[in-house]
Amino acid sequence: MLRSIRADHLPGPVKTTRLGTNLIQLTKWPVAFPMNCYLVLEEDGLTLVDSTMSSPADDVAAVVKQLGKELRRVALTHAHGDHVGGVAGVRQRFPGVEVSISERDAPILAGDKTLLSTEPQGEVKGFFAKSTGSLIGSSSQAIASVRSR
Repeated sequence: MLRSIRADHLPGPVKTTRLGTNLIQLTKWPVAFPMNCYLVLEEDGLTLVDSTMSSPADDVAAVVKQLGKELRRVALTHAHGDHVGGVAGVRQRFPGVEVSISERDAPILAGDKTLLSTEPQGEVKGFFAKSTGSLIGSSSQAIASVRSR
């Protein structure tokens, strides 16, 4: 049975909200510039969805400890910096955690913003955090992770 999350025991400016039996929302800087990431409780552990602009690793570690679960995966919805900017810190805190991003966004995360011929041709917009290898390992590893699901 899962224990309830007590926001007053979590470090830093993070608000935690239980959104159901298997979903916890972590909101960094809830008043000034709210950014959300989510922990999904699964049978084999936890999946972190997105990582905000700065690493939520300490806050995730507090929830992981309180729940008595292991962080198994990080699923990135897309390569914008406010979704992937904290991944390096999460990987440092949780070595070996699987990180996945879509096949399309993996090259963007690696710094290649070349448009595909099937995409509308124009400027790629948004703030992107470039991976130097420590973020996801490599584009091919991230793509392989997505393809295997």
